[in-house]
Amino acid sequence: MLLKRAWDRARYHPFAAAGGTFRRIESFDGSTEYSAGGQQTPYKLKRYRIEESLTHGGVVLGAGVRFTAIGPLKLTPEIRYTRGLH
Repeated sequence: MLLKRAWDRARYHPFAAAGGTFRRIESFDGSTEYSAGGQQTPYKLKRYRIEESLTHGGVVLGAGVRFTAIGPLKLTPEIRYTRGLH
């Protein structure tokens, strides 16, 4: 969830955003494959399963500019930085 603050200008509207992120993973299966490179088949394969819940939160910061383009079309490029907290 992000809170956004915008400033009005003539054709463009700069904005800043800040908020938090939350992620919860119940369980998952995974694998790691090792190979010598190229199109060769893996020479080592490790499979694993994580049963416990993983919960992570973090901080998100962003900034961008909304441009009024042709008619109802608006362009909004944005840069975001996310830092996870464990």
